[in-house]
Amino acid sequence: MEEGGDRLGRCRTERPRLRDPIVTARAGHHRCRPQRVLHTIGQLTHGGAELQLLGLLRHGTGDAFQHVVACFWRAADEGILAGLKEARCPVFFLDKRRGVDLGFVFRLASLIRSWRPDVVHTWLQSGGLWGRIAARLGSNPPVVSSFRGEEAHRWPGGKYLDRLLAAHTAECVVNSRRLQTVLAERLNRDESEIRLIPNGLEVSRFRREPPDAGVRRRLGLPEAGCVVTMVATMRPVKNWPLFLEVAGRVTAQRPDVTFVAAGGGPLLEEMKGRAASAGLGPDRVRMLGKRNDVPDILAQSDLFVLTSDFEGMPNAILEAMASRLCVVATRCSGTEEVVVDGETGFLADVGDADGLVRHVLHCVDNPNQAEALGAEARRRAVRDFSFEKMADGHRRAYCRALSSRRASGAAVPSPTGDSR
Repeated sequence: MEEGGDRLGRCRTERPRLRDPIVTARAGHHRCRPQRVLHTIGQLTHGGAELQLLGLLRHGTGDAFQHVVACFWRAADEGILAGLKEARCPVFFLDKRRGVDLGFVFRLASLIRSWRPDVVHTWLQSGGLWGRIAARLGSNPPVVSSFRGEEAHRWPGGKYLDRLLAAHTAECVVNSRRLQTVLAERLNRDESEIRLIPNGLEVSRFRREPPDAGVRRRLGLPEAGCVVTMVATMRPVKNWPLFLEVAGRVTAQRPDVTFVAAGGGPLLEEMKGRAASAGLGPDRVRMLGKRNDVPDILAQSDLFVLTSDFEGMPNAILEAMASRLCVVATRCSGTEEVVVDGETGFLADVGDADGLVRHVLHCVDNPNQAEALGAEARRRAVRDFSFEKMADGHRRAYCRALSSRRASGAAVPSPTGDSR
């Protein structure tokens, strides 16, 4: 894995080696080098945006594009780094200090001037703020910005800062219709100007298996009974206290049910303490922490729950659907766009413990219906949420951005990857 920062935090400025220029097979098409896309992102931890970035690079925008990642902080998940290395995507770590770091901004702008990307693709708030500022200071390429949360920048002016930055953004991309509406209002734009590209996942990694006591033991799951699983980072927005409340109430009525929590994060130890204080021992709730074998855990689960207060478009639910699991979740933003209530799972209002308990008990008591809903969830995941479909949406966004700022006579790849 290439790194762009040294011990002093200076960015390496030489250009990464380019691949051989594309020569299209069709007569009449121009010879064209790959179009360079530089991605800016705060960190490469195991989060939703990072997984979508990795999926985009793995499943491709075709040979018409070459990608590089500029990461602001060195916080990184080994699996994400290994995936980027496999995708042959160099990573530049820029060692940003917290808060306003002008030295970092100029290092990023210098990287942009040196590598001269054809498109800058910014991810999340930090990547979107500093990436767009540095793009303007650098070679001023067109910018594609991915928004994945409803919150505005927590800076003086809030939405006005967002509108100022949006004026220098070729394509604004969101992953849910709810975010499309929120962002259009915040930027004072028509919704048609905000591009909707739903999340994708590698469906083939997920499957459902018959319960196996040996496999469950190895995974740290109960060997028998019904397993209800939630996979999410341990952050406040996921509302883990609500998960524990639902788990306590359900297991008090159905002692053969065990709730499983898979995910690491700042609230993990606090949630372990709350579970212990509530008398929720491992026969009722198991806190597994961060896991790298989520597909295996889902394969041995019977039901999936998500208690979040907010979601853009939750990768965890898509993974559960691909694992043929019925989903019980809170009705928040992207969740209700993924889970079809009564067809692929059940939804309750945000914070509605009674509704969640009722739905979970219904699924536990009606396993055949839960199986049928899980099968439909799998079909929907395969049909609507592949990485290939997500990558194609971004390929088209890049081409629109290039067209909007195309230099006279420059060759621009078509959405199918041909040069035109």
